[in-house]
Amino acid sequence: MSTLITDLEPKSVWKHFSELNKIPRPSSHEQNVAKYIVDFANKNGFKVETDEVGNVIIDVPASEDKKDAPTVILQGHMDMVPVAAEGYEFDFLKDPIESYVDGEFVKAKNTTLGADNGIAIAMALSMFEPISSILILRRMVSYM
Repeated sequence: MSTLITDLEPKSVWKHFSELNKIPRPSSHEQNVAKYIVDFANKNGFKVETDEVGNVIIDVPASEDKKDAPTVILQGHMDMVPVAAEGYEFDFLKDPIESYVDGEFVKAKNTTLGADNGIAIAMALSMFEPISSILILRRMVSYM
């Protein structure tokens, strides 16, 4: 029985990573992944802006008890390195990454996975979701 990426824990992280891999995002073509992030921010009521070079900045307000705490910045890049296996036909401007679980590893079918910072974006977005997801993510990060 194969495991789907969206079945991995924490589910919120892998849900976002799976969605990101459906969005073609080679360097200089990040508009659609930026839209995914902006839509996420808008859906959750966060202040969001995109600067002149395409960076997406989301402002998530602190909880009442942390209003005086230092600001924390979570950062990751939206593009990916577009490399396919020799002889494999793949259009990085149109085709989604076919990711799958192989034992203890997440891999992509005949292409780069897009995990170098796709996973950073997925983890950052997951931090802003319901508390149950955040607690699982905090446990996972504390083991690393």
